[in-house]
Amino acid sequence: MFEPITADLYRIPIPVPLPLKYVNCYLLRADHGWVVIDTGMRYGPAEQTWLETFERLGIEWSQIKQIIVTHYHPDHYGMAGWMAERSGASVWMSPTEIQSVQRAWFQPLPEAADRLADFFELHGMPNDLNRQIWQHTMDASQYVDPKPVLHPLVMDQPLQLGQRSWQLLHAPGHADGQLCLYDAADQLLIVADHVLADITPNISLWPEAKRDPLADYLASLNEFAALDVRLALAGHRKPIVAFRERCHEIAQHHDQRLDLMQEYARTGKTAFEVCEFAFGVSTLSAHQLRFAITETLAHLVYLEGQGRLRREQRARQIIFLDQH
Repeated sequence: MFEPITADLYRIPIPVPLPLKYVNCYLLRADHGWVVIDTGMRYGPAEQTWLETFERLGIEWSQIKQIIVTHYHPDHYGMAGWMAERSGASVWMSPTEIQSVQRAWFQPLPEAADRLADFFELHGMPNDLNRQIWQHTMDASQYVDPKPVLHPLVMDQPLQLGQRSWQLLHAPGHADGQLCLYDAADQLLIVADHVLADITPNISLWPEAKRDPLADYLASLNEFAALDVRLALAGHRKPIVAFRERCHEIAQHHDQRLDLMQEYARTGKTAFEVCEFAFGVSTLSAHQLRFAITETLAHLVYLEGQGRLRREQRARQIIFLDQH
């Protein structure tokens, strides 16, 4: 149900209707009440888990004073409005992620789904698979309502919560404005989806997001590896003890992926063809396929930025190929 990390901090695995099964949310005791860090997706089992958690810990809704959301993805943001309505708590995000919320969840969904489908068609996605992803995009809105009023965190100032002074760290890549919370005195890091223990975070290129997310991610990962961290609390799976080593492992994973994709694309391939090669698509759900092709694109655009591949547009499709 929940796991005490320290005397003032709990990890709450909240069920999500995704292959990952759970998202790790956190409850932090502060002087003025409790702070929730990430919320889960808005659906029945998640609501029930929060209700049972509060009951077992003896927490009243009125004691929830603040909700901090690390990034806009529905498994982290989705229940913030539901919680805010029940508790009266204020909801806080980084300024960049507030823009991401506006882009992802406040635009008319059919238009957003159409733009994404056009983007995927340009990169070689077959129509039948593209239609499945279109429907999946349309269905996602049910997991983020109601939508809360969002307040911007001041990223360059410490955030005092209870006995802890947290640095708010910008952690781009998985999401443009993802934030992490670092207590240097305790060498404790709430790392969201920036670094995960036994899977690699998804780094994706989306039509309206930043141009080279993998470059942003690798630079940030290198900065995070320099932190003194005895324990990193991730958004999924287990906490990370050997944090610096895990950062290096993930960087090496991307180096290997980049080499693999560059070699395969040399003779001219669409992103979908490279995605088929790197991930396989026959066993992927629409949810997984959407992330597989956007992660493939992040790698291809990075290779393009490094001068290792170039792009050509042929008819209505973009081809990546060798520079020579």
